[in-house]
Amino acid sequence: MPGRTLQAALHAVFRLGMLPVWLASACTGSSPGSGPPTARQTIPPSSVTLLADWTWPTTEASAQETGTRVAEALRTHGGRPVLLHDDGMWVVVLDPDADLDVVRRTPSSGHGPRGETFTRAAAGADITGQVDVVVNGMTYSFDPTVHMQGSKQATHGQAHGQALQSGAVVGGQPLRPTTARYHLVQHSETGGQGTGDWSIAPGNASEGTGLSGPMAILADGAPIGQPGGPQNADTDKLLRLPRGTHMPYVGLDATRSLVWVLVKTAGSTQQSEVTRVDDVRRVLGWLGVRDAVAMDGGVSATLVVDGHVLVRPSPIADRSIPFGLRLSWRPDTDGQTAP
Repeated sequence: MPGRTLQAALHAVFRLGMLPVWLASACTGSSPGSGPPTARQTIPPSSVTLLADWTWPTTEASAQETGTRVAEALRTHGGRPVLLHDDGMWVVVLDPDADLDVVRRTPSSGHGPRGETFTRAAAGADITGQVDVVVNGMTYSFDPTVHMQGSKQATHGQAHGQALQSGAVVGGQPLRPTTARYHLVQHSETGGQGTGDWSIAPGNASEGTGLSGPMAILADGAPIGQPGGPQNADTDKLLRLPRGTHMPYVGLDATRSLVWVLVKTAGSTQQSEVTRVDDVRRVLGWLGVRDAVAMDGGVSATLVVDGHVLVRPSPIADRSIPFGLRLSWRPDTDGQTAP
């Protein structure tokens, strides 16, 4: 494809807000989510509680059973985060006392791909004595040349949607007035105050730590986006994405007092019939999650737990993702052994 034609096509993709899906096709030469699964050599860290023999729920009863098992595991192991994995779905469940921070990738000052990748920044954000869970955020620049330049480019300022650390904007641009996205923030600076310390609500955030720009799929227990809920242009796009599209989600369950982090990625079957955005939204509702957002998906989906890269983005995305979220849990029970 001639250079100008490719650039025009990429600009069109950015204007449509479909970069994560279409860029995956452009880079792999296949449809989004298709092709052979990526081999996973990393073993989940021992610092989390791994629930064996778990399968992604397909009924409300099985989802309730999952929620019960997770809550019991958290109680039994002193609040230690719980990890679940079923083929293409990774789930980490944390106590809402976990602290929320922004992780940023540091660009190189020189030419070429010598700068820090996002997965390296995420692994480097691991803190001894606590369990750190990092996912990519929302979202990077509409300018395709930023991504093509790779890790030498500082993409923090061009990101659509802002990142906040303790009330200060550390990257990104305010949402457009026509954008009906939400924010995910933690209000305190050190966590430890339960689900009431977290907020998922419409529009830009001006305080706390987190992101303005995630796309809501659940708000106050009701589905967002059509079909199934009120119209929301951004969420409606998510609901039209094909089966198998990679996507990270964060949900809040105030009843059980849990924070759910889910990352859909490729597996041997890709869970194609049960992991479209609408299916994930339904299962989250069954689990008791009343507020949930999705972040930048497709080839950007990333999950790093205690320095272990469990879901790795594409090489281009890894060198251009500007920031993500780190959820950090520290044992505070007397006699509890730190991870």
